[in-house]
Amino acid sequence: MKRYSIVCKVMAGTFLLLSGTLFSQNRHEVTGKVLSPFDGKPIPHAVVTAVGLSEPVETDSTGFFTMEVPVLEGFVQAWAEGYYTAEQRLDREGPFLFILIPQQKINYSEQILLPGRQEASRLKASKVTNISHKDFSEGALSLGQGIQNKIPGLQVINQSGMPGEGYVFQARGIKSFVSNSSPLIVVNGMPLFPDYSESRVISGYTTDVLKLFAATDIKNVSFLQGAEASVFGSLGANGVLMIETDDASDMDTRVEYIAQFGVSQKAKSLPVLDRVGYREYIGKMALTRYDDMAVVLQEFPYLKDDPDYFYNYLYNNSTNWQEEIARPAIVMDNTLRIKGGDAIAKYNLTFGFLDEQGVIDNTGFSRYSMKLNANINVSSRLELYAHMALAYYNNKLQEQGLQRETNPLMVSLFKSPLFHPYQKDFNNNVIPAYAPIRDAEGHIPVNNAVTNPLALINQSLVESQAYDVLMNAGLKYQLTPDWMLSGMVGLFQNYNRENVFFPGLTDRTIMPLVGGLAENTVRLGIGETSNLFYNLNTSYKAAFNDQHRVVLTGGLQSAITRREYDSGSGRNTSSDFFRTLDNVSNIGRSFDGYIDEWIWMNFYANAAYYYRNLASLGVTASLDGTSASGRDASRYGIFPSVNAAIYLKNTAFLRDLNWINRLDLRAEAVTTGNSHFSSSIGQYYYYNQVFRQLSGIVRANVPNTLLEWEKNHTLNAGLDLSVWNHRLDLSVDVYRGLSSDVILGRQVSPVLGFPVIMDNMAEIQNQGVELGWQYYVLNHQDYHWVLGATVSKNENKLTSLGGEAPVVNEFADGSALISEEGGPVYAFYGHTTKGVYASDQDAAQDGFTDFSGRPFQVGMFALSITTRMR
Repeated sequence: MKRYSIVCKVMAGTFLLLSGTLFSQNRHEVTGKVLSPFDGKPIPHAVVTAVGLSEPVETDSTGFFTMEVPVLEGFVQAWAEGYYTAEQRLDREGPFLFILIPQQKINYSEQILLPGRQEASRLKASKVTNISHKDFSEGALSLGQGIQNKIPGLQVINQSGMPGEGYVFQARGIKSFVSNSSPLIVVNGMPLFPDYSESRVISGYTTDVLKLFAATDIKNVSFLQGAEASVFGSLGANGVLMIETDDASDMDTRVEYIAQFGVSQKAKSLPVLDRVGYREYIGKMALTRYDDMAVVLQEFPYLKDDPDYFYNYLYNNSTNWQEEIARPAIVMDNTLRIKGGDAIAKYNLTFGFLDEQGVIDNTGFSRYSMKLNANINVSSRLELYAHMALAYYNNKLQEQGLQRETNPLMVSLFKSPLFHPYQKDFNNNVIPAYAPIRDAEGHIPVNNAVTNPLALINQSLVESQAYDVLMNAGLKYQLTPDWMLSGMVGLFQNYNRENVFFPGLTDRTIMPLVGGLAENTVRLGIGETSNLFYNLNTSYKAAFNDQHRVVLTGGLQSAITRREYDSGSGRNTSSDFFRTLDNVSNIGRSFDGYIDEWIWMNFYANAAYYYRNLASLGVTASLDGTSASGRDASRYGIFPSVNAAIYLKNTAFLRDLNWINRLDLRAEAVTTGNSHFSSSIGQYYYYNQVFRQLSGIVRANVPNTLLEWEKNHTLNAGLDLSVWNHRLDLSVDVYRGLSSDVILGRQVSPVLGFPVIMDNMAEIQNQGVELGWQYYVLNHQDYHWVLGATVSKNENKLTSLGGEAPVVNEFADGSALISEEGGPVYAFYGHTTKGVYASDQDAAQDGFTDFSGRPFQVGMFALSITTRMR
């Protein structure tokens, strides 16, 4: 028995020894280095993990790491404090080289915001640009300022320098004549449909539709122009601007106060004539209108050279009117943020106050806001969330349209420098009362028929009060670790009240409007916008055999929008102290407005497939319907898209080229639409018409009951490159798009009583290139110097008008735009100079005369012909 026991022990020991040897032989020793982009310095204590590793390993002082893994599959990841996580496929023992990207890197985010999900930016497969708050322009107060010139291909243009003025957002050219050309705005997963219309009360003014958000409220912004935009179907033609506000993610209670203070100043003034040049100019021009010099001196007494002329004190001034109405403007933005919570509930509460004064005196914009984001983990599977934002605005404004009587900028250019802003006595003393434009008899002399600019900005009332309410709440339910259901319901409400009063009856400092009939003018406009939105979504993720990964998303979403605007105007109250519509004269009253109700429903599905982080393929489709279509048209359309990408840096022949950090190629074919046009086009609507001083409503159109959404098809190819330790980043996209069934007015028989009926008939082509690059000239952990630019070029062509003649749009100031096949959608249309007469004989030969009947003379007048200017 003893002998058998010894033999068994020997055999068991031998088996264990052989098993241990075989086990150690099956393990793989993986090595590598982790470096920073700051001159390639090593990163000590970086954390490295991999599949099958019992616990993470750390790099040594040289950035070197080594670890043993049972199998070569999955991914190896490296991370260090202050850096983003880097990832490579674990398909070899190494050596691996990780160049980590610092979190302070400009214009880079680890995740990109997509509809219904987030994806690693290193696996971008579509035309998506993502920027975070750290990338915003320094000192930005609004979202528009923050992203201006930051996204290749997206034009963000402030419509004026007036505080509270809106921004124009446009990408890849003009695609429509009547539909909204701005990108769809999605805030925390909820589309917003604000009123983009220009004010019908304040000339030239358009409110900022994103004024609810301060720059400090924003966490991420993504701009979708590729296949991902087709998730929104007939609303994705102009791109999708996805905004994510600062969320509730901290468990430690924190109180933050952020304050910005600054001064805005007018950069420069437009050059105008001084008093000497103005007198000389008026003298020459007066002689082209009046034959008698005595009449000229009577109408323009400041042309007299008599030093003893009694009224010289009225004209011995040299006023710079542009400087009179301008001032240094104080700007301050204050934010108080309180956030915290625990493992179950987290919150982020923000209070804000913005006071932005305008460089035009007596203008400014103030905002009082409150925002709350909250998350509640009901269980390990169920999460509830809510977002709420409230804001009140008070805006002091001035008109900015082509109004020569009431636009202070235009008035300051036209007003003679010979006049003083204030009244003066016979001894040339200034009296603290604004100088009138009328004489003692109440007449407006020819030489002073321009509004007093200083009186205009101080005596007129041009203001807007508004509030915004944005609320949404939703849930996320994790059915399995890979399958999630989510839903949301949201509400957006806007109220805007605009008041205008221009005096002139009492102080008589402002030119009368309405062709001289309005001694004073009263206007009032009230606009209301409401959006109700809900969605239900599902997402599923799966990985197979360490080679394949699939992400599936789908759902339905719907929005109900109502916009109403009502305005009225009148003139000639009994005095300038009465400033409401109740007191205007019965003659000259008018009203205006619109009601636009619009419903949208969308079903969508998206499938994204990734092969070993070497390539990806995506397919997106949406079934989309809108009430803007005519009642006899098809209600739903299908919008499919496909995209693919190859991540060349991860391939075997490029992964060892250390100077290349990223090289991706992308291509996609995208189908979207534009149904964001007024629902009144496809149905009867009415407008205000004045007849013999009485206002009434009349039918405005013949509806097209077959009207459909506009369609857009785009091909896009792109490249993303990063080299030299992420020191140079480059993104290039080339695209070609065709917009078909574009809505345009079709000429119809006069029997119908209307000149046109709106129809899907035009085609517009846009093609171009978009480029964004940045280079770190100096790249240090404590400081850096970056050069960069975004460049885009778009060629716009109107390929078809559906057989219609060229369309000419004429404006009140005499300018005009023309739309004709083969040219751009809009081209300037007017007169160009043919030449200047070199001799009186040439002028006499053509036989042209001026308005006074005198023939053209050498060097003074040019012959003009009608032409097109593109």
